[in-house]
Amino acid sequence: MRKAIITGSFDPITSGHRDLIIRASRIFDQVTVLVVGNTEKSCGLFTPAERLELINLVIADMPVENADAILFDGLTSDAAHEIG
Repeated sequence: MRKAIITGSFDPITSGHRDLIIRASRIFDQVTVLVVGNTEKSCGLFTPAERLELINLVIADMPVENADAILFDGLTSDAAHEIG
């Protein structure tokens, strides 16, 4: 199974992010949008939980079935190991 991770703060999620998720979902079997919850940056528009909720709403409205989103506070390599 080919898996992809798309990382970022997604604060806010944009149409460019949406396009990237759709394109990746056509290439990979599973796409995980990794919402980075950096607690050292407090100047964002949305909290990490709000960003995750917004991304889930966007994904639900997309023509894809193989994408999901998770909140992660750590290294991308650690998340990749956990996801497999």
